[in-house]
Amino acid sequence: MLLRDKPLFPRTTPGSQRKRATPAGGYLHGPMADDHMIFWLAQAAKEVRLERGRKQVHIAATINRDQSTVNRFEQGEHWPRDPDEIVLGYAEDLELNPRELWERALQLWANGNDV
Repeated sequence: MLLRDKPLFPRTTPGSQRKRATPAGGYLHGPMADDHMIFWLAQAAKEVRLERGRKQVHIAATINRDQSTVNRFEQGEHWPRDPDEIVLGYAEDLELNPRELWERALQLWANGNDV
């Protein structure tokens, strides 16, 4: 298996309970803790989206999901079922490289910014 074939995030986290997936692709896990990188990735994605004047519905349309999926991701309410898809959706809609979102998330994490 090539590195690029592996998902960016594990499907479960230590101590988490696996939830039933919703038909629209929904969510499998409970709230994201701020010690997980996906929490900071969600914050970075939200910041860039707002800076560029885009709405959650634009991101949702790009990934063919409901706006509530994007909202739950940004609010840190649940782990998305396919975080790779969401990150690529932000990158496509915001016209940036997914690496830029990761770099922003890493900066937020390193600075320990409260959200």
